[in-house]
Amino acid sequence: AFVSLYRFRSNSKKRTREAANPEVPCLLRTLFPDLYPRRTLLDDHAQLLARGLSEGVRGDLEPPRDCHEGRSTPPLWLGMHAEHTGDMVR
Repeated sequence: AFVSLYRFRSNSKKRTREAANPEVPCLLRTLFPDLYPRRTLLDDHAQLLARGLSEGVRGDLEPPRDCHEGRSTPPLWLGMHAEHTGDMVR
């Protein structure tokens, strides 16, 4: 089991973001796949493919590509959104 001491603030950036962008918890779990059951991750992927990414999250991921160099998750997330929208040619 994974135990963490985390300070919970009801008005934090994370809480505000989760309320405005419901896909954020799914995205966060994809950053640490070894901490979650496979079924949870598969459900997250299905949910992301079904809903896509909100405009706010896409805006955070659209900076110049060199900002994400060496990181696999931003292109994965953008690819899942492209599959959701049917825009697979990029």
